[in-house]
Amino acid sequence: MSLQIGVNGYPFIVSNNGYILIHPDLRPVYQGFLKDNYNSVDFCEVELLDDGRGPREFSPEILQLRESLVNHTTGSTLGLKIRYHYDDMKRVASEKHNYYYAPLTGTPFTMGIALPEGYGDFTIKVVDTIKTFQQKGINIADYFTGNNWKIHPEWLYCKYHHAAHRTFSSLEEELLHFLEKMSSPDWKWSEQYEPLQEEVEPDTWTYLNSNDSINCKKKDIPEGEYYCDKDLLQLLVFDAQITDPVFRDERWIFRNKEEQELLENYNVTLRFVATQSGLTRWEHVQENEDSVIKGAEFGDLHKHTIEEAWYKSAVLQHEIEKDSFVFSVPFGAGDRDDILVTGSHAIFPRDGGLEAPGSVVGLQFHHSKMRSRFLSITSKIHVREGCPTCTDTCGSEEWECYVIDNNGYVVISENLNDTGRFFGEIEGAVMEAMKIEKIFRKIPIWDYQALRLDEVIKITSAASILMTPLYHLGWLVQWVIGEMIWLLYQTSLLAGGWSSASPSLPVEVIYEDYELGEEFEEDSSKEERERMEEKLSKMPNVTFIVYNESTPCDQKAFLYMLQQNLLPRDGVYKKNASHCSRPFHLRHIPYSNLVLVVVETLYPTCYRRLSVAPMEVYYNYSKYPCQKVQLNELPRRKRMGCFSDHPQEVDIKMCGDGNVAFLSLAALFLSSLVLTTVQVLGH
Repeated sequence: MSLQIGVNGYPFIVSNNGYILIHPDLRPVYQGFLKDNYNSVDFCEVELLDDGRGPREFSPEILQLRESLVNHTTGSTLGLKIRYHYDDMKRVASEKHNYYYAPLTGTPFTMGIALPEGYGDFTIKVVDTIKTFQQKGINIADYFTGNNWKIHPEWLYCKYHHAAHRTFSSLEEELLHFLEKMSSPDWKWSEQYEPLQEEVEPDTWTYLNSNDSINCKKKDIPEGEYYCDKDLLQLLVFDAQITDPVFRDERWIFRNKEEQELLENYNVTLRFVATQSGLTRWEHVQENEDSVIKGAEFGDLHKHTIEEAWYKSAVLQHEIEKDSFVFSVPFGAGDRDDILVTGSHAIFPRDGGLEAPGSVVGLQFHHSKMRSRFLSITSKIHVREGCPTCTDTCGSEEWECYVIDNNGYVVISENLNDTGRFFGEIEGAVMEAMKIEKIFRKIPIWDYQALRLDEVIKITSAASILMTPLYHLGWLVQWVIGEMIWLLYQTSLLAGGWSSASPSLPVEVIYEDYELGEEFEEDSSKEERERMEEKLSKMPNVTFIVYNESTPCDQKAFLYMLQQNLLPRDGVYKKNASHCSRPFHLRHIPYSNLVLVVVETLYPTCYRRLSVAPMEVYYNYSKYPCQKVQLNELPRRKRMGCFSDHPQEVDIKMCGDGNVAFLSLAALFLSSLVLTTVQVLGH
């Protein structure tokens, strides 16, 4: 399905209650732990209309779309401008989406797809290339030679129904196996599932008695049977044929001296291509092994093609400036000596005046070379007209020069430690001024699936009383009393209740052995914690455990997007001192997503640190999860085949009323007596 949907599009499934089962922004796991209520994320909590509304102020257009999905209808909603994050919630984009949806027959779910308006309306369709190669006697596997290629690890190309029939060391080996089989005269295309013989009525369910046997009317699949995605394989083979001549060698062979000098000036390490069919190829450029950074291969790190951040960014950039490249560096790269700059460019094949994204090509080169070239160029003295003594260069103390990308992250700075940082953390007042001048747009992103980690310190004890018969008797009495209390709660004799705690993350034992049956959250400063640890460490037999307890919450992040369509393509934008910002000069770097920002450092400024890190949203009226109460008022649909009782339920003799809670004075008196006894025995 990803092939038909394409880059920046996605499928989703919504239940009759409006909850999402499948969505790219559904994040059920955090640090390996399943979140509480991961299965109750509402559709309107992940689709954010770009209309400037605040947290939990859901847009009427999204609510109307949600109602259509809940009601199991077939239809479409077009032209909704959506804001969304990507690249680990570090980047943001805003574009119009078209939604198409239809009910899943026989289920209470509705499936839909979201396509970006414009380039998402078209896809690339190829002729039956595999059949053509078979007729010409061409071995298709010859287009997949070497070790410098990968396929998308999560897409289905060809597989055996019985996984044990044959095992493969990699997905690439499995693909080659089936490509070899395609050369056989008895090759046939097989699908994973048989077509439905009967039309199933929606929302109908069959209930079986215990003696009934289940017959799904499925045929037994013999050993050796396989299934393939024909359309995906056709496009994959087409992409392989087109890219194979360029990437057949694992080293780039220069076509001429000029090309070699250009690549050596920036110490280009490799070039790559990623296609819509999930194929990734790469080729090292330099012959000198010292110029290649050791470690995992490019294809091992970036094999998700249309889901990679540089792929998404290149396609988005194509909508702004078709001939431009997108450049990026790792977030928070700092002064590492192995930083690579990734430059990517989207390829849109055209046919009959229409175009669709087909692939992304790119280069990787050393950041140190790019930075040294930048400093060399910007340090040259340019004499201004009417001022022969002026020495306006980035090398002087009067100027601070930065190259930042379209989301406000520093690509080049005179201070190497700034590489990969958000520009607002360095020059917050200047970033704020650029927002006011509409150079950058500040876009709020609401995260309704966030977790707050609270550091909790628990102190317990291994110290024991003398091992006498009284010890064993006391332990027995405590156990009996504990069982009695649990029984009282289970039978609803007590009218109280309790809330379940969130699952905790792994504990870290710092000190061992102590006894204080208390637990508290650590909200104090680092100095207070250190004093407390020092005090506890002097106590004998101390057990001191620190762990993070997760609590669901809402968070917000303010991300930034360069308004490239509003920037002058030639000339310099100058802004005088204002809003406590220093004067700055800005210029768009042609054919890129970058801008040069020059700040006049001799002017005073106030320190204003801006951040893109998520922050918790606090509501005046309630605590979590009370702010989700409004979701209960949204439309829901009762399933036609869901029953809350059974016709023979009246015949059940042993039936409890565990759902009825009432106050019992006798139970309260008994529990108070029991708890008092426990405390006495505990001391």
